[in-house]
Amino acid sequence: MNKNKGYSLVELIISMAIMATLATVSFVTIGILNNARAKDVSSKLDTQLHSLWVTTNSTSPDRCIKLDENDDDGYFLQYGTYDGTTFVSDVDSNGDEIVEKLNNRIVIEYVVEGAGSTDGIIQFKKADGSVKSGAGTYNIYLRASDNNEDYSGRLMASVILKESTGSHYIK
Repeated sequence: MNKNKGYSLVELIISMAIMATLATVSFVTIGILNNARAKDVSSKLDTQLHSLWVTTNSTSPDRCIKLDENDDDGYFLQYGTYDGTTFVSDVDSNGDEIVEKLNNRIVIEYVVEGAGSTDGIIQFKKADGSVKSGAGTYNIYLRASDNNEDYSGRLMASVILKESTGSHYIK
């Protein structure tokens, strides 16, 4: 009687086909997740710009958002006031600064337009709603790896903030 001591060629080919299919599905899923993360960051930034614009025009001309980066946690939005020289962060009832963490898998490149701000401050003028500081394009890239400051070169989304009108949109 002949005992089977291994796998047949057909069984190996079928196993390899199944593994290739699973790998393809996982790569597609990772791509979808990365797109969703970038869209989430651009949507958050756009929403916060709108909220800041409304707040500035209705009550508080010194209100601002500070876009900042922490080496460990990635980017975050910090809320507060800015008088042209000093940023004062909002604090909650426990005395902790109010911040909104953005996804740590992204890199934001700021391209200055006119009243640009290299300190990350975004502020509107109460009189006409135009941008006081922070006008320009905020390009959102996918970070190449957790330990790498470089981005993969793939532009995921952009938030454009127009200086003269204060209008903003996601591209």
